[in-house]
Amino acid sequence: MEISNFWNNFNQDLSENLVYLENIKEQSPIRRIPLFECTFYEGYFDLAFETFKMLEGEEKDKWLFAMLPSKDGYRDYSKFWEDVVYLDDYTATSKVNLKNNHHYQTYQKLGKKPINEYNRIVEFGGGCGDMARFVMDMGFNGEYVMVDIPSSLEIQKHLLSNFTNITYTSEILHYEPNTLLISTWSISESPIEWRSKFMVNLMPEGWLITYQRYWSQEDLNNVEYFDNWRGEREDISFLPWDGGSQYIIF
Repeated sequence: MEISNFWNNFNQDLSENLVYLENIKEQSPIRRIPLFECTFYEGYFDLAFETFKMLEGEEKDKWLFAMLPSKDGYRDYSKFWEDVVYLDDYTATSKVNLKNNHHYQTYQKLGKKPINEYNRIVEFGGGCGDMARFVMDMGFNGEYVMVDIPSSLEIQKHLLSNFTNITYTSEILHYEPNTLLISTWSISESPIEWRSKFMVNLMPEGWLITYQRYWSQEDLNNVEYFDNWRGEREDISFLPWDGGSQYIIF
């Protein structure tokens, strides 16, 4: 994988300090990037609360299970509780699952077909694996492929060890029919030539992409890059950093 100088330095730094996987979500480099969401955003909460009120029966039970906060990656449970959010007096979720739900529901609303109808999902830049966990808890049972830098893959392997349908790689993948690409800010933080090569080889049928308009770490203009991409667009208005963020859903 060809990665930017920023992510290359991060990979080296993390590889040198990747010792205690049991409390990986407490560690400052992970929280600072962040490789999982540890900030509360009202916009993520609002959609989760709306979903909580709207769903009924088995669909609501499945969703509540997917929204449960996971203690994996924590050893100091006081840190775990800092990342917990309540939808009502009794229903707990997490900041990262508020975000995962926002991505998931946005795709269900704007995408060409439901996520569970794809045969393969390729997630480029999977962080701590929280989106993969959420998608599979919501019923996806096809092949799931994580494409990431080596240090992040080690974290994902540890935190997703209970799932048997996940493969992990740092290589460019090739076309397989009925593939969905998920990339939340990661593809917009990669070298432009590598992005194009990745997409030409993968040729996904659909994609769930979020990108920041300007990647300040590498001075990249993502507005120009994504301007001609197919798909529905929706601003993530409550995320102001790097010029604001937007979904591209196809």
